Amino acid sequence: MHPIPGMVAIRELVRPDQLMLSTTTMSEVGTICLCGASPDADHGYRIMRDGVEIAKVYNGQRTYSDQTLGPNETHTYTIQTIWPDNASYTQISSGVSVTGTTFDLNLTASTDKVSVINLKWNPLDNIKGKGDVSLQKYKLDRYDEVKDELTTLPGDITSTDNYPDESVSLIPGFLYKYTLRPYPENAFYPDTAWGKILPDGRIKGKVLSPKG
Repeated sequence: MHPIPGMVAIRELVRPDQLMLSTTTMSEVGTICLCGASPDADHGYRIMRDGVEIAKVYNGQRTYSDQTLGPNETHTYTIQTIWPDNASYTQISSGVSVTGTTFDLNLTASTDKVSVINLKWNPLDNIKGKGDVSLQKYKLDRYDEVKDELTTLPGDITSTDNYPDESVSLIPGFLYKYTLRPYPENAFYPDTAWGKILPDGRIKGKVLSPKG
């Protein structure tokens, strides 16, 4: 059967099937990966983030990576099937939606210990940085707001998710700002947290009384 000249062929559109965030959603800093299966190869996709169109994909492309994001961002993505499979599409289906959140170091510093500030974070061992770059090391800075003094804690940290700051220079009750810097710096995002040690309950010093 041949289409009548001047008429546009009508095709039944099916919503994108099996739309999901990739199982490696958090595998790269600042990236959310979408994947879905189209009813057939003649369809394309229209992709929206929080209700705003950000891309269309054609020519058999069935995945999309949103690489414009920072850490700990949450967005809802909606994908619609379009036909024909080009920028001049004439038909569009209703959409299916999914929500995802980007990776966050989530650095924390303890405030309830007497002689140590325990620093913890989400490890980057299996997380790729921008441009698919792998983690090389971490560096930790401690900033003393009272002294306006920045100290880089000794040694590079690799393949771990914690660090105990047991420096003898820590003053009980003082808040210290810690910055965790994954390297290479241009491939990852730093994170900050505030921590302190508690007084140990002992009073040291001399008591002087007037003579007489």
